[in-house]
Amino acid sequence: MRRERGGGMGETTSTFETIGPITLEGMDGGSVPKRFADLLERVKENILDEQTDPVKRREIVLKFGFVPNEQRTHVTLAISCVVKLEAPAPRATMFTLGRKNGKALALEVKQESLFDRDLNPKGGVH
Repeated sequence: MRRERGGGMGETTSTFETIGPITLEGMDGGSVPKRFADLLERVKENILDEQTDPVKRREIVLKFGFVPNEQRTHVTLAISCVVKLEAPAPRATMFTLGRKNGKALALEVKQESLFDRDLNPKGGVH
């Protein structure tokens, strides 16, 4: 789109020159850097989570989809941000099952409770 400056013939200025370029920081009101910063916080927390594998790769993917109109004068931009985090490592525990007064009960067996704390390493008792 061009508009004429002055009275007709003469110098012309495009709206592109008066509006300015599109930047990542200014795009969609600054939402792209904010989204990235928010996802980066999730990545950092995930890395620091001791239940995840410390050396697995985490990713932030910023995807920009451009859809022009038929006249090629306007473009719709779809912006998506995806984060790929490491899931907590699988864990297992053990339950002992029984009944009390006809009601099914489950109790978690904890390793520490299987051993008498008063045992010394040679098998004797203090």
